[in-house]
This record gives sequence, C-alpha cells and structure tokens, in this order.
Amino acid sequence: MELWSVVRGLRAAGFAAVGVGLASAGHIVDGGAVDRTAVAAGFAVLLVPALALTRRERTLGAIVPALGLSQVFLHVLLSRAGAGAGAAGAAAQAGAAHHSGTPGLDMLLMHAVAVLVTAWWLECGETGLCDLVRCLAAWTARVITPLFAPAGPALPPRVARWQEPERPRSRVLRHVLASRGPPAGVIAPG
Repeated sequence: MELWSVVRGLRAAGFAAVGVGLASAGHIVDGGAVDRTAVAAGFAVLLVPALALTRRERTLGAIVPALGLSQVFLHVLLSRAGAGAGAAGAAAQAGAAHHSGTPGLDMLLMHAVAVLVTAWWLECGETGLCDLVRCLAAWTARVITPLFAPAGPALPPRVARWQEPERPRSRVLRHVLASRGPPAGVIAPG
C-alpha cells in the first residue's frame, strides 16, 4: 500500500482516535479536565507514527507497545494542559493525584488494563479490516481480469453429436485370447 492510501489513513486515524479517546476518558473519569486543544494536538501527534505503523497488518506485538507509549505521552500532555487551564481548571484538579505529572499506582494500573484491552480490540479490528480489504481485492481482481484479458480466437460453439448405439460384438471374436511372445514349442535358433 502507498503511504497515503485511504485504507492506511483510516487505520492510522482509528488508532489515533482510540488512543486519544482512551486517555481523555481516563482523565475525565479520574476527575481531571480535558483541554480540547490538547486532545487535537495529541491526535495530530499520534497520527504520524500510527501512519508509519500501518505499512503492514499490525499484530498485538506492535499494537501494545505503540498504545502504551501513546498513553504515556497523552497522559503527560493532558495533565500539563489540564494544570495550565487556569484557576477553574486548577480548582477542579486540586484533589486528583495524577495531575502533578506523575501518576499514582491506581492511574498506572488503569492505563495498563486499558492498554491491554484496547490493544486486543484494535487487533481484532485490524484483522477484520485487513481480511475485508483482501476479500474485496480478490473479488475485484476476479471481476476485472477477464475485461483486460487478450482476445483469443473465438472457439466454435460445442455441438452435441448424435452417437450411434454400440453394436453387439461378434460371437466369434468373443473368446479370442491375445497372448504375447513366441509360439509354444518353437526354440529360438542359437
């Protein structure tokens, strides 16, 4: 696939959207504020490496580390953006432990579980999408190939021939035994 193909763009955008959505939802659930510009910046930053990862079908071995690194990056980005949101943002975040930039154990566990579950989900979607694209490509090739095949000589139409019924065998030749070799009792000259 080319670097800017539609399928690669959709796969990369899906990965970036899931990563940003996961991080944003985690911060909202934990009581933090989410800045829209930080979410947009996080999406744009994740889109570039995600596009590089879409050269081939991704497996869990590629998805888990990529999603883990993206969650660390997005956690720091959203924490810093939320901390700098002004007095209202600071007052809303005062009780949350993860907004100092260093997450607590509960935040690390939540991110780890979210990464594993989301990586499995993304891998299932990746496999399904790649299977669909392969099926569509095979179908398209099967439909289009005859259109571009060189035109050969036209074959005459098949005509059904009438066959005569099989004649009964002669009774005389019915018991004839064909044997190979010299006749019995003849000795070869030496």
